[in-house]
Amino acid sequence: MLLAIDTGNTNTLFAVHDGKEWRAQWRSSTDMTKTADDYAVWLSTLMEINGLNLNQIDDCMGAHGSYTGALIVIDSGTATTFDIVSEDGSFEGGIIAPGINLSMKALHEAAAKLPRVAIQKPDQVIGKDTVAAMQSGVFWGYIDLIDGLVERIKAEYGRPMTVIATGGVASLFEGAARKIDHFDSDITIKGLRILYDRNITNAAKEIK
Repeated sequence: MLLAIDTGNTNTLFAVHDGKEWRAQWRSSTDMTKTADDYAVWLSTLMEINGLNLNQIDDCMGAHGSYTGALIVIDSGTATTFDIVSEDGSFEGGIIAPGINLSMKALHEAAAKLPRVAIQKPDQVIGKDTVAAMQSGVFWGYIDLIDGLVERIKAEYGRPMTVIATGGVASLFEGAARKIDHFDSDITIKGLRILYDRNITNAAKEIK
């Protein structure tokens, strides 16, 4: 079995894969004051509740790829990143933009008269009050940021590309962003599993 850990600036995702499927997932606030032992006790308790054993996390079978062709992977978290992956799986560069939550927080903190509001898809583009205007500006501004950058990336790349969105707030954009082909909340832990499988395979070859 595989324990995959994705540590972000805001949240840390823990997930367990048994070689065929993801058995369990948990999220925790990223806390630099927690020790490895703190996380071990916390994880051990959660895994026991879910019928899993830490001692079983020692192997994972096969390499798995979810998508083919050239990819744009958009990860929406504290930052919004655009990763470009070639047809053969090589990383070819990317873009880093401020995350949508970070932008809303900065707008509130930098302007004393602007309240802190929840991010959600507004009913209309033109806001009729301060809250609606802020929500529209941040939400639709990010939709156009995503769609606009995807168009620029595709034009520069010059070949067909599949666009995948993931991350803690990616679901906010579903149904609004026109250039996203797939929403996949598990893409990061799938990648960790693939990396693990490749490391195991390479280690076995070196032993031989």
